[in-house]
Formats: sequence, structure tokens, C-alpha cells
Amino acid sequence: MHTNILNYNIKKHPLKNCIILLRNYLNNLLSHDMNYEIINFLDLKNSLINNLKNISKELFTVNFELQNLLPNINDNSKNHLYMEILPNDKDDIARLPFSKAFEDIHDLIEDQFIKFKCIIFEDIDEDINKIYNTNKDHNEIEKIKFKIYISKLIKTRVNNFLGFDSKNLNFNEESLSKFSEIDNILKEYCLELIHYHNCNKSVFIKKYLKDMNELVIYRINYLIKFLEVNQKNFNEILLTWKKYENKDLYEE
Repeated sequence: MHTNILNYNIKKHPLKNCIILLRNYLNNLLSHDMNYEIINFLDLKNSLINNLKNISKELFTVNFELQNLLPNINDNSKNHLYMEILPNDKDDIARLPFSKAFEDIHDLIEDQFIKFKCIIFEDIDEDINKIYNTNKDHNEIEKIKFKIYISKLIKTRVNNFLGFDSKNLNFNEESLSKFSEIDNILKEYCLELIHYHNCNKSVFIKKYLKDMNELVIYRINYLIKFLEVNQKNFNEILLTWKKYENKDLYEE
């Protein structure tokens, strides 16, 4: 994704380090090629999740520092400036713009991937159930063993496709060698179904992540500009207010 970024001079900005980090996160997300034919959605997902975690962590520190400088309710001048810089969000908490949004988008992506996994499981199960009972040579115990194998196979392949951990399944794909030739044929059909449904859903997943990526990019870019253009106001709060605050009000 190619775009022109105009960066302000922030050498004397009290939040210089925060802005530099946000610029790095922005450049990271802008570096992903959004061409559907070559996009690696797991790389994009991991990049989004990691960047959102880091952004939230950084903003927590900055917001906490700013909240510690909350002015007296009777100081109208300071309160006006403070509320402009730290407006109350939907949770009625004074934070920098989009602080809560970054946390929400992170959780939204995580939740959506769980939903994607459930949808793929359901679609594959619907097709697999049609062939479970095709092998009449099996007794009931063998059928149960085969169903367990197929269930673990589906979970492992879909989890790997979506970037989830499958270690707790304790699954060995080669264990099917103990079963019959018919079972192996059914396994190959199962693998074809998994591949089909994974590929089918990948189109929707890529579009979803592309939209989320753009959403985060817009918000990071806006926040960076908000910090840059309000350097004078942040100097006032973080430097001047801090310099003249009454230290006698604090506990030893």
C-alpha cells in the first residue's frame, strides 16, 4: 500500500517517543501488499494483532500519565484544554482519541477468527457426516475410532490454516495407517473437503482483514496527527502543569 506521509518535526515534543512508535506501527501496516492473489492473511492478521497490542500498551502508559495531571474542577481554563486533549470515550474514561478503539479492534479480530473457525468446522462436518457410515465392514468401535481421527484431522488442519495452536489435540496424522484402505480413501476425500472449505473462506478472511487493516491505519494516522499538531497543548499539560503543580498535595 503506497501513500505519502507528512511527518511534523517532533524533536521537542514531550510525547516524541510515543509518536515515533506509532509511526513505526503505521509503516508496518502500510507495508503489506493488499493484492488478494498474493496476500498472506496470517502474516497480516499477526501483524495487526501485534501492532494493536503494542499500541494499546503504549497508549495505556501515556493516558495514565495524562490522567495523573487531571486539573481541579474549578480551574475552567485547564479543564477546557484537558477535555479537548483527553475527551471521555464511550466508557466515560478520559483517554486519547481511539485508545479504546484499538483495544476493541484487537478483540474483534480475535473473536472473528474464532467465528471463522466454527463456520469452517460446521461446513466440513455437514459434508463429512454424509460419508461416515459408508464403510459397512466396520464394527461400532472401529467407526468411533475413525470418527475421532477425522474430527482431530479437521480441527488440526483448520487450526493450522487460521493460525491456531493444535498441540493440545495430541494428534498423529499417520495413525490412520492402522485403519482400512477404505478409511484411507475417506481420509483423502476429507482432506479435499478441508482444502475446499479453507480456500472458499480465505476470500472472505482476506477481505475482512483488508478492511480491518485500513480501519487501523486511518486511526493510527489520525492519532499521530492529533499528537503532532497539538504539540503546544501537550507541552502545556506535560511540562508547564507538571513544573508548577503543588507537590505538597502528594503523600510522602
